[in-house]
Amino acid sequence: MRGRKLSVPRLQGLVLWVPVTALLSLGLLTTVIDLFSLPVKQATFANEHRQRFVVNPATGEVILGQGPENSTVDGQPKTPEFDVGTEPAKPETATPETSPETAPPEGEVKPEGEPKPEGTGEDTTAEPTPPEPEESPLPQSAPALRTEPFTADLNAPVHTKESLVPAPAPEVTELVDGLQIPKRGDKDVNPSQLYAHPFKRKDEQTLVSFVILDAGLDPQSIGLIMGLPPEISVAYSPYTKAANSYSENLRAAGHEVWAMLPTMGERYPSDDPGPLGIIARMPLEETVRRLHEVMATTQGIVGIVLPPDETISLQKGALVPVIAEVDKRGLFVLSTHPNHSVDQITSDKKLASALVRRADLVLDPTPNEAQIKSKLAGLFDSAKEKGEYLVVLSARPQSLQILINWLHDNPLPEPMVLAPLSGMYQPKTKPDVKEPEKPAAGGHGGGGEEKKEEKKEEKPKADKKKPKVLPQDQYKQPAEKKEGGH
Repeated sequence: MRGRKLSVPRLQGLVLWVPVTALLSLGLLTTVIDLFSLPVKQATFANEHRQRFVVNPATGEVILGQGPENSTVDGQPKTPEFDVGTEPAKPETATPETSPETAPPEGEVKPEGEPKPEGTGEDTTAEPTPPEPEESPLPQSAPALRTEPFTADLNAPVHTKESLVPAPAPEVTELVDGLQIPKRGDKDVNPSQLYAHPFKRKDEQTLVSFVILDAGLDPQSIGLIMGLPPEISVAYSPYTKAANSYSENLRAAGHEVWAMLPTMGERYPSDDPGPLGIIARMPLEETVRRLHEVMATTQGIVGIVLPPDETISLQKGALVPVIAEVDKRGLFVLSTHPNHSVDQITSDKKLASALVRRADLVLDPTPNEAQIKSKLAGLFDSAKEKGEYLVVLSARPQSLQILINWLHDNPLPEPMVLAPLSGMYQPKTKPDVKEPEKPAAGGHGGGGEEKKEEKKEEKPKADKKKPKVLPQDQYKQPAEKKEGGH
């Protein structure tokens, strides 16, 4: 150690690395700040562009078009509506007559040229506001639409003459594992008949039906649906919160309600259908249990609706227990996939003709206003060509607003009528055509035919004496005919 000398480290490298380290630290700090402020920026951007889904960064709340009145984003009050397209109200500005800054002090006289009329404080020189142009009267065939926003209390359904049968009706309801689910009632009374919107199909009519899918998730969409004609049907989502269950309000307004059945779709398993979803190769007991849960979630349903992106009908036998249980309960099935046929839902031809229908058009697979209006423009021609037309659309407020405007401006021409979805399941009624009387075949003046007619007339008299026919009698063997006699 004696021979060593203390040496001071060179400062050239230290001077070089100090600014580099400072720049790196500054960049890291700004990155962290941007990451923490990113949710606030995204929420602000969503509000400015009126997007439907917004996440409040402070509380983590997901806003669906309309949320709590006092919620704010980035210190600013949250926009109550997003994609309906309504313009925000302009702030009221104080007029020169009412503004305290421009009002003349007490005792001061107005200059000449602006006389003040006696008994009023208004300025007579102000230009009168032009009257608003009157709307042209609608044709008589136009559907009745509300012109004011729906502001009634949705928690208290108001029953009128247009209201449907209150649900659950005891004659078509039973308790299974603690769940109130529909059943076939006595005397051929089914839920699909009892809960349907009153409608009687005529042979000369061309039916047009609209069905709104996945309703109930957004209170704003419920208000828009309540402004539509009662012939428009609604498919309610089973994932609606109990506090936001407005299905009875819709039924009180005359809209028949169906239940959406979650199933595996095109993006499964990345897009899971949820705890009530029907998946292929699921145990039979679990499939029936989930189906019962869906039926019990929404009371007063006419049937179930398969989503437009479902792929479970492509799995052989996957829907067999579903169709069997739906038929057992006296309900209907609607397939909304644009490319799936009724044969893929069930191979039973007789069951398919009475139980299953298929949508002709999905109005808004993508939220594009131009495409929606283009499809509506060709609806009349398609309905005339097919004889009936079934359209489904989502419960997005923007799509509902477009449909409201289209129905307002395009009344259905005769013999086209707006029909509930259950009307599509009614067979066409054709007038009875009497067959021409057949001439008597040989014999002396056809006396044998007259005797046969007399015998036919006598049969009802003999039947009156017989006991009432019971359902069990159809399984009895027919009695043997006695030989001989005249």
